[in-house]
Order: sequence, then structure tokens, then C-alpha cells
Amino acid sequence: MQITSNLNLTFPVRWSDTGEPTVYAYHIPISRAVFEANYRLIGGTLAMLQSRSVGTNVVDVATLALKDIGRRDAAEWGLAPGLSVEDGGAAVPLLAEIKRLTSIIAPTDAGYQPIDVDRALANKVIDAEDWAEAESALVFFTCGYATKRRNLARVAADLASPLGGLITSSLPTEFAASLGASTTAPAASEPIPSPKVPQ
Repeated sequence: MQITSNLNLTFPVRWSDTGEPTVYAYHIPISRAVFEANYRLIGGTLAMLQSRSVGTNVVDVATLALKDIGRRDAAEWGLAPGLSVEDGGAAVPLLAEIKRLTSIIAPTDAGYQPIDVDRALANKVIDAEDWAEAESALVFFTCGYATKRRNLARVAADLASPLGGLITSSLPTEFAASLGASTTAPAASEPIPSPKVPQ
């Protein structure tokens, strides 16, 4: 069961030369089960982001904070097989789940279409820097959102605001269709399929 099934986040990750958004991220919030499996990481990251020592723009450093907490968690509780301390220790599975729940909504000759993050990176729809910024925004959103149980609609809207994003009940394909037609295709070597929506 999702923490909520109809409060999905969208925000721009690329802009045109005139400042218009051209590529978007679409994210489904983590499930309650994922939150419960990662509550120490999420709570610790939120506390770090709320501390004065982090700096001014917490959105930009959210992934770094999560990885720091993941390394501390691994040192205290042990590291599961296959996880690397250098990659963020215990934070690695949570970052993978955040990525899995995210689609990139990109323009094609047939209009906007959703594609998974790895495919978007491989086909240069977005680059590593685009994803690093989007990932940090998603960590910020997840830490603020997953720890709340009440007034989720207001909390989600408040967290989306600094990202220039919005909250939607639409599925990725519905959100893509709402963006209209496009005549600019991303640099892709093959057709872009619609991703499967996580249950």
C-alpha cells in the first residue's frame, strides 16, 4: 500500500533556452513498508537537513545527507552483503527504490512520454547532473513526506513548492498526455516505451 495513492510529485528537470520546462520527473511516494524498513535513515536525514550545519539550500544536499546517514547506520548496525560504504552504505537500497518509483517525462515526436530513469540516462534524455539534482530533490521530498501521517496533501504541496513542482493524482501516462504534443524528440536511439507503474 502506498503512503497515499493519489499524491504523486512532478517537477521540471530540464528547461529550454527561454526558461520553459522541457523534461519532467514524475515520482510516486514510497510505500509504508519501505518507510518502515528505512525509518532510521529517513528520520536521521531529516534531522540533518533541519540542522543549521547543513547550509542554506537543503534540497541540493539531501542525497549527500542520506548517504552520510547510511554510512553511519552501516557502521552501527552492520552492512548488508553487496552494499558499499562508499556508495552510501545502508542508503543504497532506499536510493534504488526512489529511482524505481520515478519516471522521466520527455518530449518525443508523438508527444510527451514517460520512460524509466536508467533509460533516460542511457539515451541522453537527461544527463548525470540532471539526475543528481532530481535525486536530491526526491530525497528531500521523501524525508519530509514519509514522516508525516496527517494533512498529507498540504505537506506534499509544501514540499513540492521549493522544487517548482506540483502534486498530481494522474498516472505518468496521463500526466504526459496533459503536457500536449511536442515536435522535439530526445536523443534516443530507439523508441521510448511507457514504464510500468509500480503497484
